[in-house]
Amino acid sequence: MYTLMSISWKWAHFDELSPFELYEILQARHRVFAIEQNCLFEDLDDLDQISQHLVGRRDGRLSAYLRLLPVQEALRCSSASRHPGAVSIGRVMTIQSCRKMALGRLLMIEGLRKYREKFAEYPLIIGAQMYLIDFYRSLGFEQEGQPYDEDGITHINMRWRPSTS
Repeated sequence: MYTLMSISWKWAHFDELSPFELYEILQARHRVFAIEQNCLFEDLDDLDQISQHLVGRRDGRLSAYLRLLPVQEALRCSSASRHPGAVSIGRVMTIQSCRKMALGRLLMIEGLRKYREKFAEYPLIIGAQMYLIDFYRSLGFEQEGQPYDEDGITHINMRWRPSTS
């Protein structure tokens, strides 16, 4: 764990998360992705157990979160077939009270750092909500393919091109 700009960052595998941390993460994901976005979807998709989780805390409270899904594990999991052969970052979120503080950018920069450290030999593909295309482009992602509907929200696949960031 380390602190950057009053945010402490912690990477953990699923089995390293305490029951309290896991509950807090799942509660926040439900609030952001289901309630705020008015979207019913199956958040508990059996990918948390094989992912690495990045938790950002401000003043001890969960403020930002993402999960990094390694390719080796994804290939063994049928529900991970959206990006076969690639590493993926998903469930990227900041808590509503912490938005407009550039935490999303810091969160993704740390996610990209870990990707480069552990999985750089594999491509990195994300499923981005369409309204976030410019944000992800600013981090070096390029649009790939056509937009698609996922749970009533338009998404687009984006591939990270390190040479552009």
